[in-house]
Amino acid sequence: MGAYDKDLPFLNVRKIARGKYGRVFDELGTFMDNVSEFEAKIKFDKKKVERANAFMDGNRVTGGSGAGKMKIHFTNAEFIKKVSQNPDAYYTFIGELEDPDPETTAANYQVVIKGVNFDEIPIHAFKVKDTIEIDVPFTFEDWEFL
Repeated sequence: MGAYDKDLPFLNVRKIARGKYGRVFDELGTFMDNVSEFEAKIKFDKKKVERANAFMDGNRVTGGSGAGKMKIHFTNAEFIKKVSQNPDAYYTFIGELEDPDPETTAANYQVVIKGVNFDEIPIHAFKVKDTIEIDVPFTFEDWEFL
């Protein structure tokens, strides 16, 4: 057997979705062209359950919470003003992945992130000789796959 065995299974790299084709839309359906990173995830709350006749404890999901982050290229201060002047406001965002490669279409999907509330917003920041990006972490209350 040589170093290369054509009979072994392998991952077709063209099936890997590329973040280059990820997009975010706001609650009005407007494409947010300045978003460079977007992530929303669910953390599950679990209750440890001791079990008879089992060496390992079990875990029962009892709830969860949603959190995420966006990284935004700073193009104007409107978003910063909007969030900082009304920190109790809730937003809706649609995250979309649509890689045009026909090999990757199975990975394409949309998810609506509902009840988004930001944890913090930088009101001013810069670094000489660098482009400005701001990180905005958030929590959310619901989601729906489209």
